[in-house]
This record gives sequence, C-alpha cells and structure tokens, in this order.
Amino acid sequence: CSSANIPEIVVLVSTPYVFDLATSTPVICVGSEVVIGREAFAGSDTLSINEDDQNGNSVTWVEQQILSFENGVYIPDNQGCLYAELTFNQFGTATLSSPDDIASVLMNLEHSFVGDITINIICPNGQVMSLWPEAGGSGTFLGEPIDDESGVPGVGYDYTFSPNSTGPTWLDLINSSFPSTIPAGDYSADGDWNDLVGCPLNGTWQLEVCDIVGADDGWVFEFG
Repeated sequence: CSSANIPEIVVLVSTPYVFDLATSTPVICVGSEVVIGREAFAGSDTLSINEDDQNGNSVTWVEQQILSFENGVYIPDNQGCLYAELTFNQFGTATLSSPDDIASVLMNLEHSFVGDITINIICPNGQVMSLWPEAGGSGTFLGEPIDDESGVPGVGYDYTFSPNSTGPTWLDLINSSFPSTIPAGDYSADGDWNDLVGCPLNGTWQLEVCDIVGADDGWVFEFG
C-alpha cells in the first residue's frame, strides 16, 4: 500500500542583494580607491568596506500568498457562494492600518455573465469590502467561459484589485466601452479599501464569490 499523507516542507529562499551605488567621490581615477555604499558620504576616511551595512541593503523576503486550485473550483449557477481561504500567521498582532498595506487582491477566474455574481474580500474578523457588487444589466463575460452551463471549465483571466490602481472599476469599464469580456488587468474595487482598516493581518482571509442569478456559471482557479 502507499501512504496518502502529503508532507509539508518549508523551503528557505534568498532574495537578490540590493546595492546602493553612491560613491565617496564623484570622480574616480584609475588606480584610486573609492568607497561604494550608503555610508559613502559619512565624511570619514576610515570606513571599512567590509562592513555589511556600508556595502548595500539586505532585502526582507515578502511571501506572495497565492492559493492555486489545480483543476479549478466550480461556481454553480444560482446555488450560493464559493469561499476561497488563505491563512496568514507571520504578522503577529499587527492590523491593517492603511489601504497601502495591501499590494493587491488577485484572482484568476471565468464566468459567463459577470452580472450574475458578487465578489467580496472578507478579513479574519469579518470586515467586508466589495470588489464587485450586484450590478446586473450586462452580458459581459469574465475570462473565456464555456457558455453552455455544462460545468466545463473555460479559460480564467488574471484580475487584480489594488488600492492605488489607475484602472477603472469593472462597472465603469462596462458602462464606457461595453466589452464582450473584461480584459485581464488591474482594476479599482467597487468598495472602499478603508473598510478593511483595523483588520488583523493574521488569520483566514476569504474571497467570496456568490452566484445570485440563474442561467450562468463559472470557475475560480487562483486567489491571492
């Protein structure tokens, strides 16, 4: 027999070193000595070029949290909500103090009618922000769905929502250009990112996708 246990392995990785290329003199002649690093202009001629803090800056590794569903998760037609969950445990007791604390919310999905669904982000203490509301009135797709309600997955597109996005909301895009499908890209959220201020960073964050109208379905492939 074979074991069905899946071991969890922690892999430690390194980031590239970032150098500050400020120099102790703006003119460098062949054969002369020059100090390179962020302490180069400290006004001292005795700086050691072997000290780590004088030769560059170390980089803090930022873990990119993405939940990938190998075969996708089905969003059935008008049968409730899908919840994709990501759990964080590296932030201690820190809370979200500003929308800028979030780089973006990522999802890869397809759906044969964006007007059928609502999309929310829910933080560990239950605070909710709307990414896409109950909009209705549009035959616009997400990604490239199989538009026959057969339950067969189509092609998901990468969509991100960022606090400082220069892109429109999906609703603004639909009302201005009437696309057949919303292109992959970065967009503004429907809701206010300040709705998430005060959320604990540690805990389980949820992507909620609810199909609330009959006759269409979709798939979620990634959430991050």
